[in-house]
Amino acid sequence: MILTILTEVLEGLKITVIGVTVVFIILSILAAIMAGFKPLFYKRVKPVKIVPETREKVRKPHEAKSVEEKLALPPGLSPEEISVLTAAVLGFLEYKRKKLEKIDVFRELPGLENILYVAGLAFRAKLRISVGGVEKLVEIEEVPGGFIVRYRGKEYRVGLKI
Repeated sequence: MILTILTEVLEGLKITVIGVTVVFIILSILAAIMAGFKPLFYKRVKPVKIVPETREKVRKPHEAKSVEEKLALPPGLSPEEISVLTAAVLGFLEYKRKKLEKIDVFRELPGLENILYVAGLAFRAKLRISVGGVEKLVEIEEVPGGFIVRYRGKEYRVGLKI
């Protein structure tokens, strides 16, 4: 009788050790998978290079640069279009942030919004932005690598580097 109880206890210990080992192995695999997700959700910050100041030669007042020389505008874009595109992108990012703040998951995991493209989700909005005191209607859509802004019947592709 004692022998049968002892064999049952040993059998129970074997099953317990096997069960704990299986659970530990599965949890280790899950931890490794979750550690692999970290680079997908969080962007690495690139180190900033410090460039020594370069001194320009002193110009005489009559050699002052014109406005066109000071502003390096992309060809074919007016300053008004650039200000509208900039305001549209900034307004859109604020709109997107406010929409995602209302959802608990995005509030708790701030990097989760970076995976929306994988799920096939994209944001699109029609915004009224004010530039120079005048309201302008723009349509903006987020695409991989930037934004598409539609303004006055034209379509602009805008990239954003931070």
